[in-house]
Amino acid sequence: MGEMIEFEGPGGETIPAYLALSGPGSGPGVVIGQDIFGMGESQRVIADMFAANGFNAMVPDIFYDLEQATRTGPDGVERTSYLGQFNTDTCFGYFCSAMDFLRAREESNGKVATIGFCYGGNLAYLSVARHDADAAASYYGTQLQNYLDEAGAIKKPLMLHISEHDRTYSEEDRDRILAKFEGAEMVTTHVYAQRHGFAHRLVAEPDDGDGKEIAHGRTFALFEGMKY
Repeated sequence: MGEMIEFEGPGGETIPAYLALSGPGSGPGVVIGQDIFGMGESQRVIADMFAANGFNAMVPDIFYDLEQATRTGPDGVERTSYLGQFNTDTCFGYFCSAMDFLRAREESNGKVATIGFCYGGNLAYLSVARHDADAAASYYGTQLQNYLDEAGAIKKPLMLHISEHDRTYSEEDRDRILAKFEGAEMVTTHVYAQRHGFAHRLVAEPDDGDGKEIAHGRTFALFEGMKY
């Protein structure tokens, strides 16, 4: 449905991205943050899903200039990813440039939201704390506990989809995140009885249940007002 394009980064870099347009006319944009395994089919599927629902969706390759490394996870399995290879300030700069690029396109109605999965969930959170996203949905962001002191800067709607059984941070950190936003005006939290990755896996795992459909439905409802 979409195609690979290039856009300019904050320092003049040429950054690849996947762009899926919603069709004729103008509409809101959604910039999608990837997990630590990089831009792959799962993010393109998500982008196509948003395009089919009336959003111009873009996945910037925020790791385009990095090399993957192999590490052994807490389960003893070796995986190749960008974990430990990236600088968040650099990646967030690319992410913000993608937002600006998408907002300026002729297909845009001037409104841009963000979503992100795993590491990308941190960027979605920061997009409403540090930049000018009109709304954001963070799916099991792995470092949200490190950015709680920026919560006061959030002036646009933010939805946090949190995995109850997430081994990327401790239960204590999860509880800190939930406590921080209890009763918050701009932030909504939802906890799912699934493991990390449930909402963007290409192949569902036995215990994923219907969490993916519920989470995406909530995100679409949050973003629906951007169409008008």
